[in-house]
Amino acid sequence: MTFREDQLDRSEIVDLRGIPCTVARRAVFDEMRCATTLREAVVTMDMAAAARIISISRMRSYLRDHPGWDGVQVTRQALDLSDEDSWSPQETRTRMIWVLEAGLPRPMTNRPVFSLSGRLLGYADLLDAESGLVVEYDGDDHRKASRHSRDVDREDLFRRHHLEVTHVTGADTRDPDRCVARFHAARKRARWLRPSERPWTLAYPDGFELELPLDVELDLKGEPD
Repeated sequence: MTFREDQLDRSEIVDLRGIPCTVARRAVFDEMRCATTLREAVVTMDMAAAARIISISRMRSYLRDHPGWDGVQVTRQALDLSDEDSWSPQETRTRMIWVLEAGLPRPMTNRPVFSLSGRLLGYADLLDAESGLVVEYDGDDHRKASRHSRDVDREDLFRRHHLEVTHVTGADTRDPDRCVARFHAARKRARWLRPSERPWTLAYPDGFELELPLDVELDLKGEPD
């Protein structure tokens, strides 16, 4: 257990069942600025957004009010790399290898992909739309027969619509060089179709239900900006 002494305004303390706790924005701020690495600071922000606790824009606002604090620079860099659509820490770590080690353009995260007729092909963990490459992170839960079967069906749909697919596992994320080589090789195999040539689209079909943007959801909950 690590203890840290720092400034704490009384307005940032809330009582939860008799236990004094910091409010969400302060807790996320402290976790990000004290993270061991830049990528782990990104994981913190991504997972706070995934839990619908706080948005990137709200954290940027909080940083503007605390410009001279220790770790603010790393936190600011992490916010530039964060994504509110990441669904797991390992998805975020995979994305960080793609961006930081492989030096590739920032991918879309958990973006639904459709056929031209409006059929949902699947949610791509990472999507490089320019090349037509999908990167899927396979955690332990993907080994279960039912989940593996769904994964195979989704990959088949992607490939039938001319999307290249590659996979990353937890062991792979501990060997970034392996991931980098795999990403670049898969990108070379990808079709690189012009938008007019693609049998897939990112356009939402009529009636497709979209999740509220995080800031809108937090506004409705009365969370501070």
